[in-house]
Amino acid sequence: MRHDATTVLIVEDEGLIADMVRASLQDTAFAVLGTAATPERALSLAAEHRPALALVDVRLAEGGDGIALAARLQTDFAVRCIMMTGFGDTVTRARIAALGADLLAKPFRFRRLHGVLEAAAAKEARP
Repeated sequence: MRHDATTVLIVEDEGLIADMVRASLQDTAFAVLGTAATPERALSLAAEHRPALALVDVRLAEGGDGIALAARLQTDFAVRCIMMTGFGDTVTRARIAALGADLLAKPFRFRRLHGVLEAAAAKEARP
């Protein structure tokens, strides 16, 4: 891992998607600190590694609420969150906007992912 890389936590319950995102970030300005499929694992990894950014799926397995998780990551660890979702409903978008998180609509191209991460890294993490 480059010492100047922006650190990223991936929170995605679909293993293939998490693996593809991780692979797309190799040899970039981003270093993946870990992947988590559950809110509990994500909070544990955030406490251990203190990532700058987190890519968080809105809907996680077993009813996990990615938006509530992102709020905890921002509040407890000052992590800037990017919410990934294939659901474009107004309630979901309003919750993401109220959180102040960035939105990455699924499906996405890796070029778009990298652009969203670069923009988020340029912003200050919310206190």
